[in-house]
Amino acid sequence: MMLKLMKRLMALIVLILAGCLTGFFYLIQLPHAFSPSRLIVEIQFGKSLRLLSREFTQLGLIENPQLFEGLVRLSANAAHVKSGNYEIHSPISAFQLMQKITGHDSDQSTVRLVEGWNFQQVRRALDDNEALTHESRDLSDQDIAKALGISGSVLEGLVYPESYFSPRGTSDLRVLARGYSRMQQVLENEWSSKSDDLPLESPYEALILASLVEKETGRAEDRDMVSSVFVNRLRKNMRLQTDPSVIYGMKNTYTGHLKHHDLLVDTPWNTYTRSGLPPTPIALAGLAALKAALHPRVSDKLYFVARGDGSSQFSTTLEEHNLAVKRYQRSGKP
Repeated sequence: MMLKLMKRLMALIVLILAGCLTGFFYLIQLPHAFSPSRLIVEIQFGKSLRLLSREFTQLGLIENPQLFEGLVRLSANAAHVKSGNYEIHSPISAFQLMQKITGHDSDQSTVRLVEGWNFQQVRRALDDNEALTHESRDLSDQDIAKALGISGSVLEGLVYPESYFSPRGTSDLRVLARGYSRMQQVLENEWSSKSDDLPLESPYEALILASLVEKETGRAEDRDMVSSVFVNRLRKNMRLQTDPSVIYGMKNTYTGHLKHHDLLVDTPWNTYTRSGLPPTPIALAGLAALKAALHPRVSDKLYFVARGDGSSQFSTTLEEHNLAVKRYQRSGKP
């Protein structure tokens, strides 16, 4: 009698579990509609899955944050959530959303725009991405700017560097539009909290300075000091004398090695022959470079030179700087 009762109990438990699993799989595969029908969702690096699930619920992408969090953890995907900007279309199921943010969506294109790239490198990355529709390939930079509704023809530095995830077949112009919008948002946020008394008149000038910091910094911990040197020089009306800006101005004539006579050839970006900031950014500046540009370290440093190990030696006087150059560059030893 007891044995029969135990068998019936076990059978009941199995049925209940089977029902729960069936319900679980039904819920995670059920498409969920939201409004508006298309959202751009940002996933910041390091954000917890629990907080992300709550934000998805607030946006209307999912109904149950605990269910979504459990799905991602049970599928062993919690460590594979990728930061970046995602284009989400309605309707979408919890399972499809998980596939999308963990890089397992085969119908998704991924474009990674890297800090320090110039706009021509951005264009090559878009052209080389087979999952995109290439509407910008045969357009000039000016035509691209017009298509995006951007005044002017200079797009250098105006796209935010990060990963962009979209459905396969998305137009490369849409990716650029998202990158431009993202940069404007980040720049506005950072400009609103900038340090006082900076020699910068606009967010665009901050973006130019940030691009110089991006290209001149070999180690992250040096960013705010590199920015400090540039800001101190701007305050004293000293020329910035930064090589990456000269190289940018040389365009296709740069052969990979900057020579002394190159520093004497005047271009709008030659910071040895011209005072102040160059007229445009010279590269994509990431968030860390933007923060450094708008929050430079307080110092009296006016010079820096690469040590050869990725770091820089900072000096206050020209005499100190010349000694540092002799030690770290002419000797070739850090």
